[in-house]
Amino acid sequence: MSKSGKAAPCHLGIETAASAAAKTCKTLRAEIEGVARHDVDAVHDMRVASRRLRAVLGELGPYLPAGRARAAEESARRI
Repeated sequence: MSKSGKAAPCHLGIETAASAAAKTCKTLRAEIEGVARHDVDAVHDMRVASRRLRAVLGELGPYLPAGRARAAEESARRI
Protein backbone atom coordinates (compact mmCIF):
# COMPACT_ATOMS: atom_id res chain seq x y z
CA MET A 1 0.00 0.00 0.00
CA SER A 2 1.07 3.53 -0.67
CA LYS A 3 1.13 6.34 1.89
CA SER A 4 -2.30 7.46 0.67
CA GLY A 5 -3.80 4.16 1.79
CA LYS A 6 -4.56 3.08 -1.76
CA ALA A 7 -3.13 -0.10 -3.20
CA ALA A 8 -0.16 0.49 -5.46
CA PRO A 9 -0.99 -0.26 -9.11
CA CYS A 10 -0.04 -3.68 -10.38
CA HIS A 11 1.63 -2.97 -13.71
CA LEU A 12 1.01 -6.50 -14.94
CA GLY A 13 -2.71 -6.05 -14.24
CA ILE A 14 -2.77 -2.70 -16.03
CA GLU A 15 -0.93 -4.15 -19.03
CA THR A 16 -3.30 -7.12 -19.14
CA ALA A 17 -6.36 -4.86 -18.99
CA ALA A 18 -4.91 -2.56 -21.67
CA SER A 19 -4.22 -5.58 -23.87
CA ALA A 20 -7.79 -6.81 -23.36
CA ALA A 21 -9.12 -3.35 -24.28
CA ALA A 22 -7.04 -3.32 -27.47
CA LYS A 23 -8.22 -6.81 -28.43
CA THR A 24 -11.83 -5.85 -27.77
CA CYS A 25 -11.50 -2.69 -29.90
CA LYS A 26 -10.09 -4.84 -32.70
CA THR A 27 -13.15 -7.10 -32.43
CA LEU A 28 -15.47 -4.08 -32.56
CA ARG A 29 -13.78 -2.78 -35.71
CA ALA A 30 -13.91 -6.23 -37.34
CA GLU A 31 -17.69 -6.39 -36.93
CA ILE A 32 -18.55 -3.00 -38.47
CA GLU A 33 -19.17 -4.31 -41.99
CA GLY A 34 -21.30 -7.20 -40.74
CA VAL A 35 -23.40 -4.87 -38.61
CA ALA A 36 -23.87 -2.58 -41.63
CA ARG A 37 -25.21 -5.63 -43.51
CA HIS A 38 -27.55 -6.40 -40.58
CA ASP A 39 -25.76 -9.71 -39.96
CA VAL A 40 -27.29 -10.99 -36.71
CA ASP A 41 -24.08 -12.73 -35.60
CA ALA A 42 -22.02 -9.59 -36.20
CA VAL A 43 -24.51 -7.51 -34.19
CA HIS A 44 -24.30 -10.03 -31.36
CA ASP A 45 -20.49 -10.10 -31.44
CA MET A 46 -20.33 -6.31 -31.41
CA ARG A 47 -22.70 -6.08 -28.44
CA VAL A 48 -20.65 -8.64 -26.50
CA ALA A 49 -17.44 -6.79 -27.36
CA SER A 50 -18.91 -3.46 -26.24
CA ARG A 51 -19.91 -4.98 -22.88
CA ARG A 52 -16.42 -6.43 -22.46
CA LEU A 53 -14.87 -3.08 -23.32
CA ARG A 54 -17.00 -1.32 -20.69
CA ALA A 55 -15.90 -3.89 -18.10
CA VAL A 56 -12.21 -3.43 -18.95
CA LEU A 57 -12.54 0.35 -18.91
CA GLY A 58 -14.10 0.09 -15.47
CA GLU A 59 -10.98 -1.73 -14.29
CA LEU A 60 -8.64 0.77 -15.95
CA GLY A 61 -10.57 3.81 -14.68
CA PRO A 62 -8.42 4.49 -11.61
CA TYR A 63 -5.30 4.60 -13.77
CA LEU A 64 -6.61 6.95 -16.47
CA PRO A 65 -6.98 10.72 -16.32
CA ALA A 66 -10.10 11.83 -14.45
CA GLY A 67 -13.27 11.23 -16.43
CA ARG A 68 -11.60 9.50 -19.40
CA ALA A 69 -12.72 5.97 -18.49
CA ARG A 70 -16.29 7.09 -17.82
CA ALA A 71 -16.46 8.98 -21.12
CA ALA A 72 -15.12 5.94 -22.97
CA GLU A 73 -17.57 3.64 -21.16
CA GLU A 74 -20.45 5.90 -22.20
CA SER A 75 -19.24 5.86 -25.80
CA ALA A 76 -19.03 2.06 -25.75
CA ARG A 77 -22.55 1.88 -24.29
CA ARG A 78 -23.90 3.84 -27.30
CA ILE A 79 -22.55 1.22 -29.73
